[in-house]
Amino acid sequence: MEITKKTIIIAVVSVIIVAVILSGVFYLLKNSKQIVSGSKNTNPLARLGVITSNTSPTPTSTAQNNSLPVTNNQTNQGSTNTKTYQGINFTFQYPQKWGILTCSDSQNLELDPYNSNDLRNYSCDRAIKPITIIVSNSALSCAGETVKIGNNTVIRSKTETANWLKNRWCINKNGLSFDVTNRVNGQGITGTGKDDFSSDIETIIKSL
Repeated sequence: MEITKKTIIIAVVSVIIVAVILSGVFYLLKNSKQIVSGSKNTNPLARLGVITSNTSPTPTSTAQNNSLPVTNNQTNQGSTNTKTYQGINFTFQYPQKWGILTCSDSQNLELDPYNSNDLRNYSCDRAIKPITIIVSNSALSCAGETVKIGNNTVIRSKTETANWLKNRWCINKNGLSFDVTNRVNGQGITGTGKDDFSSDIETIIKSL
């Protein structure tokens, strides 16, 4: 009888020790996943609600939740030097030699100054082109200087570090908002370009 009691006590203690060890392992695994997830979001492009190809590897960022759905957007030939993009309740003109990338479930789009090929109906995920236009029905509140570009009142700002430059223009117009960014980096990071296209972008904004 005494041996049975000792056996039971040893078994109970063993179960408790195993449970404590398993709890510790679970806690460590959970924390390591959070650390990995946090490190992925350090990418300066991670918060952009933009577009990527369905055939590309799945990126880690998310699209803007209040983006408008796309219906019947199209690009028409404008003058000899421009093309016209027709969205829902807005149009703009952009250089003929540029390509445009549109999103399958919003009016978000990107412009590619380096390639004239158009990419249509891609899933919103992360920036793959150097110029992004996020279209929303929620008003923007941005920091920067207020300027007049054509008939549009624009909040313009510039963020610059040793190897990174982001130009941004925020426009609220006719119940829509346009968050335009041009990201410049010479290291070939996805979603950036090696050139500053501020002048071209402000010509586009003027046509909005």
